[in-house]
Amino acid sequence: MFKALNDLIRRNTLDLLKERYLTAVEIIRAFKITKPSISYHFDILSQADLVNSQKQFVIYSLNTRALDAILTLMKALMR
Repeated sequence: MFKALNDLIRRNTLDLLKERYLTAVEIIRAFKITKPSISYHFDILSQADLVNSQKQFVIYSLNTRALDAILTLMKALMR
């Protein structure tokens, strides 16, 4: 999960997904990156279970359960 969060584009993508579901094309336009680049970033985000995708149009959304789990872990480690 930390690898997924260790990139500005991926962190900014998660920030955009807080607002609403987005297609890959919308994210490509937001960051002015190529299709292969966004695919690479979403593969990493998907492997970390930080995003959900719907295969009809490939719409991405934020998976807050994964973030909640890492926050719980971090809080426990800080005690």
